[in-house]
Amino acid sequence: VGCVWGGCGGSGILRKSIKITKLPDLCFIYTAKAFTISQALEIIKQHKINKAFILSDSLSALNSIRNINQPNTKSRKTQNEISLLNCNNQNVTLLWIP
Repeated sequence: VGCVWGGCGGSGILRKSIKITKLPDLCFIYTAKAFTISQALEIIKQHKINKAFILSDSLSALNSIRNINQPNTKSRKTQNEISLLNCNNQNVTLLWIP
C-alpha cells in the first residue's frame, strides 16, 4: 500500500488489480496514509483474503493504530476493522518499511 502526492491520493495493489482513490486536496500526509491503510483493510475484507500484510512507510500512522490506550478516532476505527477481520479468520499484519 502506498500513497502518491501532487493532488493527494492513495493507491493499493492486489494481485493485478490496482485501486486508486482521490482524497481531498487539503489533506495531511498522515490522513492520506491512514486512509490508504483503511482502504487496504476493505480490500482484504471484500476479497476474503485470509492472510495479508499491509506495508506502510508511515511510522506515525502505524504507531497510532497500535496505540490501544488513547487512539484517535481514525485509528480506533482501523483497530475495529482489524479486530473484525481477525474474528473472521482474516489475519492482518501491519509492517513498517522505512
